[in-house]
Amino acid sequence: AAMGGAELAECSKLVGNAWAAQRAFLVVASQCKKAAGKACKRGDFEHHYKTVSEGLGALNWLMIEPQPREMIEGQIGAADYSANKIRIKFKRNSDAFDANQHAFCDAFKKLLTDLMPYTKAHHLTGVAWNFKGGDAAGFKAQPTPAPAASAAASQPAAAAGAGADLAAEMAKLKDNAAAGLKKVTKDMQTWRKDFKADDAPPPPKPKAVPRPVVVKTK
Repeated sequence: AAMGGAELAECSKLVGNAWAAQRAFLVVASQCKKAAGKACKRGDFEHHYKTVSEGLGALNWLMIEPQPREMIEGQIGAADYSANKIRIKFKRNSDAFDANQHAFCDAFKKLLTDLMPYTKAHHLTGVAWNFKGGDAAGFKAQPTPAPAASAAASQPAAAAGAGADLAAEMAKLKDNAAAGLKKVTKDMQTWRKDFKADDAPPPPKPKAVPRPVVVKTK
């Protein structure tokens, strides 16, 4: 392709914006002290944060074609690496065993693994866009009411039940996410051979005309 034109100008604009953002960040760093982060101490919830951080990378499947399931599978393995350290620390048949810690690991892993059959069924080669839909740039999502906070959730949770609470919340998150996922039906998949523009029933087959009876005479 020839160098120049609108495409090259757009690339130049993207690079310029990225470098401008980089410079702005470094200007702040040159005049301010580092903000307090949320890094946890070793031995506390370090592996929990790593498990969640690695696992949430699976959501990049939305941008992957043609095999998004591979992205999910890879991030499940990365998350499980840190989760296994939690399982070992609180391993079964030991004085340190904590069922809540295992529930945390198992619930988060299931949340991720449940994405694999969903993408296989509805987004096998990437996100299945609605070819009959409108322009995504002008799309406005309908506002959804925020779930009401329960009285129990407003109270500080006991340390012993923290893992079970996290597991329960993850289970709720999985159910809510599945409920919000719209199933792509056959009538929305225009590439299928059996797609029809309307729902009119097929025309009835013509009835067979009986053949005339021929009587032979001697």
